[in-house]
Amino acid sequence: MEQCGLVRTSTGWHFWMAFASLCSVMFAAALDSTVITIALPTISSSLDSNQYVWIINTYSLSCAVFLCVVAQLADFFDRKPIILACMLLYGGGSAICGAAQTMRIMICGRIVQGIGGGGAPVLAEIICSDMVALGDRPKFLGILSMTSALGGVIGPPIGSAIIAGTTWRWIFYINVLFSACATVSLLFTIPPQTPGLAATPLSLPEKLQRLDWIGNIIFTGSSTALLYGLVAGGNVHPWKSANVILALVFGALGFIALHWYEGSDNVAHGHPVIPPRLANNRTALAMNMLACLVVLLLTWISYFLPVYFQAVLQASPGRSSVLLLPTSLPPLLFGMVGAVLMTVFGRVREIHMAGAAILSASFGVFSLFDASTSLAARVCVQAAQSAGAGLIAATILPGLQAQLPQSDVAAATALFNFMRSLGGIWGVTIPSVVFNARVDSGLSSVGDVDVRKRLANGGAYSLASASFIKSMAENTRQEVVALYVSGLRVTWYVAMAFALAALGLACLEKRIKIK
Repeated sequence: MEQCGLVRTSTGWHFWMAFASLCSVMFAAALDSTVITIALPTISSSLDSNQYVWIINTYSLSCAVFLCVVAQLADFFDRKPIILACMLLYGGGSAICGAAQTMRIMICGRIVQGIGGGGAPVLAEIICSDMVALGDRPKFLGILSMTSALGGVIGPPIGSAIIAGTTWRWIFYINVLFSACATVSLLFTIPPQTPGLAATPLSLPEKLQRLDWIGNIIFTGSSTALLYGLVAGGNVHPWKSANVILALVFGALGFIALHWYEGSDNVAHGHPVIPPRLANNRTALAMNMLACLVVLLLTWISYFLPVYFQAVLQASPGRSSVLLLPTSLPPLLFGMVGAVLMTVFGRVREIHMAGAAILSASFGVFSLFDASTSLAARVCVQAAQSAGAGLIAATILPGLQAQLPQSDVAAATALFNFMRSLGGIWGVTIPSVVFNARVDSGLSSVGDVDVRKRLANGGAYSLASASFIKSMAENTRQEVVALYVSGLRVTWYVAMAFALAALGLACLEKRIKIK
């Protein structure tokens, strides 16, 4: 068993002020990810455009593709000015979105906002890792993760209140306020000097020369192509279209080329944007893939449990959001439980194995859900699923950092967050394909031809509402509910397969003890 440890963290009032500033960054960035979902139909109508899907997707794309670039800049030019720049971009992009009069301006604002909103949380985790000894990182990174999750949980109620009380533009203006407060707090609490290449006595031209320009260009281009293909497939273009296939192929080939280039002698001064040792380390590779799968499954459940609530149980959207609370809240608690267990016992692999086993069992039980499943059973299974995910999510990053030298913290943290972004996109794409395919194959069980046509080709997901189900005759309603139950059952089976894959990845990790 390997042991990894550093001296304990020195905490004083200045440390806690700085840490609170990092928490405010995590909260502000997470708030946007959920607060805007409530307002999408209103924004689309106000801007007279049906391209609302890109309001979400352009933000997600720009968040992901610049992560490693931002991390390397933070290594060369100090963390503080880079995180301040990210928060200014986030606030400036929010202001552009709030003032937008056309969808084109809105999308431009979301791109700017996404660069800052993706980079700032990564830098917050990197700075926290600089400030905190390895043995204490699970606890403090767990608090950061909990703060981020809290922002995600309260986003929808805030969005609903803003839409009900004022204009949708305040959804973005409130982000300007939060980002301004976080920026001022960072300015006065984060120390200007941090570990890394920023401390080396190099001139600005020398630092610019040492940047991995080619690696950054390949990574950015490959990420953009791959993520565009995943996002556009089934939304903008059919999966079989040349646009989607070419984007996915170029993205995959780009990452192969990146791996070759970063391992070659061509990287300037030996500072690749993604060090090859991150891919060659078995445990680090397993943890990055595990991070992708956990976010994939969390996204999966957040998109398809509401389908069960509204189409099968025929709950209203408001009641559906309440029924989702056993899924939304436990990760806050069990993320901290996992962090405390990791801090006290120093175990990583065992926590991940336990969490993945709970996830696998939970998705297996989800496949048994139908219209007669009791509230108590649903709450227990939802809470168990969330507990398993929370145990893993809060402990991956400190476990990942324990495998690597301190000089790789920035690159490892950026790659970890990129894998999470990839998991978030896959978490929408894969279950949608599975669900729609199962529904289409079972449409013959619905006798009403008109209803059958409306449910085909992805219509079942968009029509998953109590009002749609209740508008049918009793016989047709039973047939459609049975079809939804069948489609969801297959979806949960596939989710269970991914959860079992996560368990396999956890088993591949080395047994380490963090002190």
